Amino acid sequence: MAADVRIQALVLLLSMLFVAGNEGKVECQTSAETEEAGKFLRLECPYRSLMLDHCYMCHSSSQEAMMICDGWNENDIQHACEGPRLIFHQTAGTYLSKDDWKRYGDPEEDNFSILDELESLRGSDGKFLFKIVWPELPPPNYNVWKQRNNPVDATVGGVVEYEAVEIHFTDQAWGGLEHNTGAGSLLDGSVDLFFFYYAVGSSLPFNNGIPGPYYSNPGFQKVELYVLSQVSQVALWTQVGTSNSSSNDSLKCYHSTTCSNPITGTTNSWRRFQKPVALWTQVGTSNSRCETTGDDPHDITSQAACQLEAESAGSTWYSFSNDSLKCYHSTTCSNPITGTTNSWRRFQKPGLRDMDCGTKGDSLWTTANWGTQLVICPSGCISGQVWGTGPFSGDSSICRAAIFQGVIAPGGGVVSLTWMPGQSSYPGGTQNGVTTSSFGSWSTSFKIGDLDL
Repeated sequence: MAADVRIQALVLLLSMLFVAGNEGKVECQTSAETEEAGKFLRLECPYRSLMLDHCYMCHSSSQEAMMICDGWNENDIQHACEGPRLIFHQTAGTYLSKDDWKRYGDPEEDNFSILDELESLRGSDGKFLFKIVWPELPPPNYNVWKQRNNPVDATVGGVVEYEAVEIHFTDQAWGGLEHNTGAGSLLDGSVDLFFFYYAVGSSLPFNNGIPGPYYSNPGFQKVELYVLSQVSQVALWTQVGTSNSSSNDSLKCYHSTTCSNPITGTTNSWRRFQKPVALWTQVGTSNSRCETTGDDPHDITSQAACQLEAESAGSTWYSFSNDSLKCYHSTTCSNPITGTTNSWRRFQKPGLRDMDCGTKGDSLWTTANWGTQLVICPSGCISGQVWGTGPFSGDSSICRAAIFQGVIAPGGGVVSLTWMPGQSSYPGGTQNGVTTSSFGSWSTSFKIGDLDL
C-alpha cells in the first residue's frame, strides 16, 4: 500500500476517534481516494481488536491500527485480522544466551526473535494464542494453544491457564510454554520437568540440533513461534440489579472495588456491573468457617465481592455467610470452626496445599508433580529436622527450611517449593533462628522461594 494511502488511514482513524469521543458512537466514513472505498487495509495486521457497531478497529499499539467499514461481515474481519505474526525462529547451529534470544536478527534471516515484545500481543481475553511449528515435519507439524502467563518475563517455570486449541504433539509433558529455569533454553514445553523439549531459544545443542516435540537424533533443525491475533467483541461484565431506564442518557462512568450501598431509582439511566469472578475452592462442608484472626466479619454485598477483597489484601482464605452477607479473610485457616450459624463456608485460593510442621519434601514428591508447588505452612513450626542450606535434602522439613531461608516467619505463610536433582552433599548452617545439619548424598532435593500473592 502506498505511503500516502497509509497516511489517509491514520487521518481516517483519528477522525473516527474524534467522532466517538464527542458523539458516543463511531460513524463510518469512506474515502473515494482509497483503492476500495470504505475498506481500509493496513500492511501490518493487529493483535488486539475491538468490534464496534458499524466498523471494526484493530490495533497492536496506539500507532498501528486499521479500520474496516461498510459491508464486511465477521468472517471478512477474521480473515483480514487473524493472520499469524512470526515472533521467533531458530535454525540449528546458532545457540545464544537466554537474554540474547529475547531480541535478535530480522525475520528474513535464519535466526530471529522479538520475544521481548510478547506482552503487547495478548488477546482481548488477556491470553496469548500461540502456534509453534517444526517446518521439517510433515503436516500437521504444529501445536496451537492459549495461556495466560508471559513465559518470557517470568522468573519461574510453569504455565497458567493452559487451553488446548489444536494439539498434535503431547510427548515429554507438553503443556504450553514455560520459562526454563535451567541453562538449556529460554523457553520450553516440558512443563514442570527438567527437560527442555519444545525448546524456544536454545542455548545448547541437543543431538546437534534443537529439542523438539519428541526425542530425535539428530535434533530438529528449525523451530518457529507465532502469535495469532484474536478478533472478538468486548465481553461486558454481569449487570447486577435492575436498570431504571432503557437508554444510556448521560454517557457517564465510574468504578470501584466494592459496591456496598447500591443506590436505586437514580436518574440518567445508571446501571451497575460486576466483574465475573472464578470462585475459589470450597474446603470442608457448609456451615464451617476459619477461625477469626485479625479481620472481623463485616458486611459484604456478595461472595464475589468478598473474594475480590481477599485477593486485594493478599489473603489465601476467606469465609463467607450466605445468610447474613458477612465476610472476612486471612492467610491461614489452621483451626476451622464447624457447626457455626449463618451458613458460613470457607474457601481457599486454588493451587495451595496445607502442610503440617513435620511434612517432609519427599512425602510430596511424585513423577506427576515434579516441578513447583505452592504450600501453606502453619504457625508454630519450632521443630523439625533440616539438612542443607538450600537446596535442602528431600527428607527435610519444608516449613522449617522456609523459616531458615527467611521466606516465612514462625507465624507461617505461603511457600513456593521447587524440586531439584539430588545433591552429593548438604552442608549445614544457622540463620533466622534455625540450625540445619550437614549430610551426604540424597536422591532428591528442593529449594524454597516466596510467592507474591
